[in-house]
Amino acid sequence: MFQVDAPVPPGSKGFTFFQEEISDEMREEMRNNIFNCSRKSLIEVTKKYLKNPENVGTALIGPENKYTKSDDTHWNIMEYKL
Repeated sequence: MFQVDAPVPPGSKGFTFFQEEISDEMREEMRNNIFNCSRKSLIEVTKKYLKNPENVGTALIGPENKYTKSDDTHWNIMEYKL
């Protein structure tokens, strides 16, 4: 798993480009694309690329929002605090 929004320590700058040929600009573009996607597009991608959607689990990590908090969704909300 990668951390798309984690800060890059000064000692690691340039390492991703050296190791994987991914520039800072490419990383920033990917990050922006991930954060700009909609709920609808996530569902479409899931249906398109996952073979057995009935065997798929979904995890959403973050603060409560209007989609997960509403009564008409099928979310099983589990709260863990550090």
